[in-house]
Amino acid sequence: MKHSAILICAVWLGCVSAISVFTPRCTAGIIPLVVDSTNSFLDLDIAGVQSAPDVTSTSGSATIDLPGHAVTPGSSVQLTSLDLTLDSGLDFGLGLGFAASTEDSDVEISLVTPGAAGTIVGGTFNQLANQLAISGIVTVTDFLGLAGGNQTIDLSTLGLVSADFNDISISQTGSVFTVTGDLDFSQPVELGGATVQLDASGQFVASGVKAVPEPNFAIALIAWASLLMTCRRRSAIA
Repeated sequence: MKHSAILICAVWLGCVSAISVFTPRCTAGIIPLVVDSTNSFLDLDIAGVQSAPDVTSTSGSATIDLPGHAVTPGSSVQLTSLDLTLDSGLDFGLGLGFAASTEDSDVEISLVTPGAAGTIVGGTFNQLANQLAISGIVTVTDFLGLAGGNQTIDLSTLGLVSADFNDISISQTGSVFTVTGDLDFSQPVELGGATVQLDASGQFVASGVKAVPEPNFAIALIAWASLLMTCRRRSAIA
């Protein structure tokens, strides 16, 4: 009987260990979000010239780190990733015989280095000194050949852009989290031998559901079945 009890305990502990190892876990605080393209947009200007159309919708993804998975005053929160794609191509009539354009879904903006986490106050938080990267191609048409002909600007070569996210709104409805923030930055670019400004301003809205691990009932069932079989075998031997 003593050996039987020891064996049963060993089987049970092994099963409990298996459940502990294989049951899925969520990364603490991390909540994945999907950008709402119907409410997210960006206005891109080159040399003070507004694009046509004047704004484009944006799509993409984001993540936030919210320890405790609850929006409460005084809680720490950080936007850990943000990837935006400009859905529409843009055209710029720059004057003096120049025009510029981008293709659909080619220009992307990504959060490379997040700023320090902010504190939730009144349903908003600030996240300062973020580093953004821009990628995509701007095609410049030189109708008069004043700058030696047509050229392309590879936005990924411009370097990182520093941007502050002020008053990011964060809300929670049940298990659904939504963040809304403004995106504003300026970056110098070379155009036709001259340095001009690339200005961007817009808004992103992203929502997501916190992941809740489900108990692994299959493994638990196997554990109980193994224990029961062991007990029956020991009873039969006895």
